[in-house]
Amino acid sequence: MEEKRRKEEEHKAKEEEEVRRNQDFARKAEEFKLQLRTELMEEWRRTTAEATMAMEKTRKPRKIKVPIRVVKSKRKGKQQKRRRKKGRETSDEDTEEESDTNEESTDSTTSESDSEPRQARRKARTGRQKKRPTSRRASTKGKGGLGIPHPEFMNLASARGNGSRDRRRGACRRDLKVTTVEFASGQEWMEGWRRLRRRFGDSTMEIGEENTLLRHAKLKLQQGGEVVLKKIVKAKTTTERNKTMLTAMLKRPRPDTQMITLPTKKLIGLYRTVGLFSKKQTKHRLRTKLDRIIAQKTGVSVRKRVNIKMLFDSRIRKAGVGETAEDFVANLVKDKPLADFVKTRIRVLWLRNKNVGELIHNQKKYASVKEHPCPCEGRLLPKTEGRILSRFSDMEVPDFVRNAKNVTRPAKAGETQTIAKAIFEATRHLKCRKLPEVKPGVVFTGRLIGAVAWTDEDVRKWAKQFDGLVLSPIDRNQGDTAVMCPVLYRHGFERLEATTQRFRAAGCETAVGRCYDIKEMFSRIPHGAVEQAVHQLLKIYEDKGCKQIRVSLQGKQGVISDNKRKMDGYVSLTLKLVMAGIRYDLRHSVVRCGDKLVKQIFGIPMGKSTSPILASITCAMAELRFIQELSADKRLIGGWRVIDDITIMAGIPKDTKNEDYPDNLFDGFEEVYDRNLDIIRKDECGLTWQFVGEQMMICSEPLQIHYVTSTKNTDSLHMMGKLTFQTMQDFGSYTAKSVKRVVLTTILKRLWHHTTNKELVIGEIGYAICEANLQGYPPEVSLGALAQLAKAVPNLALHCLLAAFTSTAGWAKQRRSGKTEIASRVGSSFRE
Repeated sequence: MEEKRRKEEEHKAKEEEEVRRNQDFARKAEEFKLQLRTELMEEWRRTTAEATMAMEKTRKPRKIKVPIRVVKSKRKGKQQKRRRKKGRETSDEDTEEESDTNEESTDSTTSESDSEPRQARRKARTGRQKKRPTSRRASTKGKGGLGIPHPEFMNLASARGNGSRDRRRGACRRDLKVTTVEFASGQEWMEGWRRLRRRFGDSTMEIGEENTLLRHAKLKLQQGGEVVLKKIVKAKTTTERNKTMLTAMLKRPRPDTQMITLPTKKLIGLYRTVGLFSKKQTKHRLRTKLDRIIAQKTGVSVRKRVNIKMLFDSRIRKAGVGETAEDFVANLVKDKPLADFVKTRIRVLWLRNKNVGELIHNQKKYASVKEHPCPCEGRLLPKTEGRILSRFSDMEVPDFVRNAKNVTRPAKAGETQTIAKAIFEATRHLKCRKLPEVKPGVVFTGRLIGAVAWTDEDVRKWAKQFDGLVLSPIDRNQGDTAVMCPVLYRHGFERLEATTQRFRAAGCETAVGRCYDIKEMFSRIPHGAVEQAVHQLLKIYEDKGCKQIRVSLQGKQGVISDNKRKMDGYVSLTLKLVMAGIRYDLRHSVVRCGDKLVKQIFGIPMGKSTSPILASITCAMAELRFIQELSADKRLIGGWRVIDDITIMAGIPKDTKNEDYPDNLFDGFEEVYDRNLDIIRKDECGLTWQFVGEQMMICSEPLQIHYVTSTKNTDSLHMMGKLTFQTMQDFGSYTAKSVKRVVLTTILKRLWHHTTNKELVIGEIGYAICEANLQGYPPEVSLGALAQLAKAVPNLALHCLLAAFTSTAGWAKQRRSGKTEIASRVGSSFRE
């Protein structure tokens, strides 16, 4: 022992030294980074200061420059930008030479006074303002200024002579202040008069000293000649007008009665244009309003998609189904613009076919307290202790149903009647009254299907031979199916009934139980105990032939495999690798304590994802050893453990002669866990105690074990008539009324379904209703939730409870004045 202690101290000292060296290295590395950063900043500041000083020395004195634009230049490109950048200086002589341009300019001189630069700048601005209409950029869009025509206007404004084949476009000539377009005579417009009038009809032009609009000048333009363009106005597109209208609707909402007078085509166009807005809230607001208007006008909602949902079948053409649906919509909706838009909302969707497991697994049907008879007699299936217990992998079953993941083929998906019903359901909002006509040549491809895949009806017919038995997946491995007698199948609280029957079969007239709590479970479990427990668990699987564990890359699915083959989408882990990962995880557990990182060498850290699993494995292996040591007496023991809460029961046979039984059994159980764990007993009498927040009780004559759910405020309502715990939100909280109703209904259903005795839970349901009333729930909400439960469960006691509360619903009006008195009266009545 001394040698072992000395080695542990040396090992601990080495680890502390290693941690200290790592911390010193990290601190020195951080100091080096800070020093390097400081030196780089100093060098950058010095370089920047030197560059700034050099620029100040080479800077020349600034002069006030008045740029003069030459009117004759027709292009505003790189030359003009270069001249503007240079800032040329002009003299009085240059101004006299350029006098024919009628532009005013001033000599740019350097003046010491403040008035001369200001006057020069004012004159320069005046000159630019006078010169601006003649620039190329000054197009006459809506401002009345002169300029060259719009490029698209020049493409459209071209004519062709009568009977001649040569095409001559309108020639454009721009003088100093006048823009003219020359039209050739003719009767036939090259690009179309309607197109030109629609886009530029509001443009102003001068023809023979007379101003007119382009839309009124067709005859004059066909005669040919020069036309002076004064103002070119390009009309907005329909989409631009629609967006302007929608923007105005957002700023000044219009009532539906004004919008409903618009044509359906216009409303559909507005609905399409909504997609150009960027904010989802704006789009939702506009679409809701327009859909409401269109529905009032036509009776059809355009927001609802026509989703045709069908089970997947390779023989069906989705395009053919869509064409059939479009023809059906065209017959239903007589308004063509509306029908065309509804057609764009049609979608053909494939639904996922059911697999074998979804069709035959029925474990949820038997996961209840209802007693099911044993159907094992007369069945030629593998049995264990007289009860059927086997799996498909050990039985002679067809290959297709052996794998529960195999997807079946729908038997009726390839019928025209099924397709017609799918289209009918998708278009029900269009007020259709009869099924559409489906042509087989349009919706079917004519492709043949192999006979390998079973249909869903074939699987159901084959599974009828297992009626009365439980078919359940094994260890979340969907590839295999367990077949067992419903008597052996117990899940959750149903194990209580099995324990009761086992005690009765052993001749027990009574039973005694105890409840324990493991204090500081995570921090006291030694690493050696965890490694030993995991090693024992892996050894058990290795003896069963397990080679590896496959873990899915997506989700939490894992498969225990008896071979070493790899599978797509899974990561293969050998048992040795799992053990190595556990050891690495235990030896590298680091906890932050303030500014320090502390390595945990004893216990497992709280909050880590692997900690609950490792703690459960350690306790489970200790419990397994305890059960194995009992040998034949293990039929007298039963128990449950949820992390650190433990419940254990022992049946007492009628002919027992051991006076120390069952105390010696409980004492042995308390010593089965690691000596570092502190196990504390919580019950007082061994007949009733709290377990996982609910009530466990043992009854005699006849022997019964019950688990009764309750609310946290049951005791406070019974003793004081007021609430101690806030288990649900008040009715005045800012949530929807439907949400509160659903929460209360869920609480009542949990109380009802999670108990082994329905009569014992009636009082707890009554306390839950009282708790809802004290939190401001009106009778229509609280009693409505109770009515839903009574409607779903045909129980006489529950219906009597609903009748009692309904008759006293007037109490809710007085809850502000007598909350305490009402709750105490109701609680006392239920206790009695």
